[in-house]
Amino acid sequence: MQHHTSESSTINFNNLLDRLLSINDPQNANLKSLINKLWPKIMQENKPTIIMATGGSKVPATFLKQILESRGVIAEVIEPRDYFYKSNISAFQRLMVISSSGKTNGIEFSLSTFPGEKILITSNREGTYKWASAEYLKNLEKSFVALTPSLAPILAFIAIALYNPEQDLDELLLTLKEKVKYLLNKAQNIIEAIILPDFSNIEIISGYDTATAHTILESNLVESGTCSVVIHDKGSFCHGRSNLVYQNHNFLIHLAHNYNYFDNLLLATLQANYPQILSFHTQSVSENSLLKDLYLSFQMYYLSQKLAAAKGIDLTCPDYNPDVVVKLYTYKGEM
Repeated sequence: MQHHTSESSTINFNNLLDRLLSINDPQNANLKSLINKLWPKIMQENKPTIIMATGGSKVPATFLKQILESRGVIAEVIEPRDYFYKSNISAFQRLMVISSSGKTNGIEFSLSTFPGEKILITSNREGTYKWASAEYLKNLEKSFVALTPSLAPILAFIAIALYNPEQDLDELLLTLKEKVKYLLNKAQNIIEAIILPDFSNIEIISGYDTATAHTILESNLVESGTCSVVIHDKGSFCHGRSNLVYQNHNFLIHLAHNYNYFDNLLLATLQANYPQILSFHTQSVSENSLLKDLYLSFQMYYLSQKLAAAKGIDLTCPDYNPDVVVKLYTYKGEM
């Protein structure tokens, strides 16, 4: 059966730009408050930080981790269940939780028991760091696989990283709105032009610098039931993991920002043996590293939709087994 409150990919992707622009707007008081409150915490303080997220929220969590680490802050992304078993929780001074609803199993327990600073980033839950705009709440995304709830925090984190408290925040948000328009449209055009090969399973060659992108693709394809996905680190791929492709002739996706010698070597070696390879990059955009990461992320959302459609699956409104999905999704007990 299909999720009764979800809307089709056509509706959700057609509305994606307007939803993102309504959030990343000077009129969005929630976002401006979030930026002003989080800016010193992310850009000035140096507290070892746990970032808790699951599902689509792991996308902005991964993005935030890299921002913090670029500043020399120790940061780690964990699932809610990890909190119950991780033995060095006390070594961290801050817990940042990213969850659109803020109600995922394990989150409330973690927030109530963590001994250090606690921050909950949600769409619109009272008493939290909220990103949702009034316009977005009128046209709320209804999706089994999150689009806007995953991308909105990323836009907030980009604004925080680029913001200087001495500058005009409204001007920055207006500039970012234009960047979002340009990069989303460019990503959509790139994916529309691709001819997909036949595939059963997909393997991704990626790495630390493209972790946000491969997190998107893996999460979307698995949650929608499109196919199984294996992620290879580029270095580890050279140590025997390439044999999986050789033995199974899977569809291979390569991710990069700029093609260095190693990327070119990988592609030249593999293309001679595996014709089903698609490579995605950000070399065609002259933006800073954060916006390049956003552009690659946009490509992965549109690619997810296209791959799902090739299997007859609606990415944001897929069929699912209610006996399994509902029972497990609503579980609130011991983890």
